[in-house]
Amino acid sequence: MKLYIFRHGQTEANITNFIQGNVDLYGLNDTGRLEAAKLSQELSTAKLPIIYSSPLSRAKETAEIVAAANGAAIKIVEGLHEVDMGKADGMYEDDAIEKFGDEIFAPFEVTIKETYDAAIAGQESRRQSVERFIKAIEFIKQDCRYDRAGVACHAMVMQYYYYHLFEVKHSFANCEYFVIEV
Repeated sequence: MKLYIFRHGQTEANITNFIQGNVDLYGLNDTGRLEAAKLSQELSTAKLPIIYSSPLSRAKETAEIVAAANGAAIKIVEGLHEVDMGKADGMYEDDAIEKFGDEIFAPFEVTIKETYDAAIAGQESRRQSVERFIKAIEFIKQDCRYDRAGVACHAMVMQYYYYHLFEVKHSFANCEYFVIEV
């Protein structure tokens, strides 16, 4: 089965460096909806019959836009949510650094093995994020009756999973995607 794993469109938090993490404060802004519409056109040739989505509104809204172009169903999967940033969720990046130090973002550097289990200020570690996401992908493999599906999710968890698969660091732009065979 082919999975088209994509990031949600832009939100106001993306512009202002506000840490959304696993909180659901912002849906897509106008730019994000345009990005999602462009993605829906790109993915329409894949004729995706189903989109599995994170429960967070920014991913769900992106999934809805992509699903509309494909005539696809949407199924929410809890494990597809973004990395839980703990006490830094709902803070601006500068404020989080001031309160917790630069280490708050250390786990984001996927190539540094020493930070794989780091969980500063109650955040989810990279290991926990990857294991959770892998379980969600396993669920999709068992649940999906089709030979292809979309997966709407988030930048950091995508980056962690991508590195887990390919050992290549890649930061995902809004509505960027990659395809894997599972």
